[in-house]
Amino acid sequence: MFTKYNSLNQILAYPRMRAYLDVFYSDYLLSLFPQGMEDAPLALVEAVGQNPWDEPFSVTVDQLLDAANLALRCSKPASAAAGTCGAGRSLRPKPFGRAASSGVSYFVRRMWTTAKRSPAS
Repeated sequence: MFTKYNSLNQILAYPRMRAYLDVFYSDYLLSLFPQGMEDAPLALVEAVGQNPWDEPFSVTVDQLLDAANLALRCSKPASAAAGTCGAGRSLRPKPFGRAASSGVSYFVRRMWTTAKRSPAS
């Protein structure tokens, strides 16, 4: 888990973190981090950094930490991430085929057999 004791470079050095942050965090917000402070702890960066709007920089740092920790939980294998990111389920869609259509075919068969048994009106 990432905290304010970690630096921006430590977070970005994690495998595939840049790809996850492209989804969970804005590139514009990453560009707001002060130049030359990539190796400084985030607690120091939030004291020095400034936003172009009237919001403390701690909000931007907290959003980065939330996004990085979410990416960290989602990047773990399903067995290690139980209870997180969809209760450990894969984010990939299930394949089509017999397993996906078995529920539909059950209802079609049920309707067909029920219709065959019903008396004609």
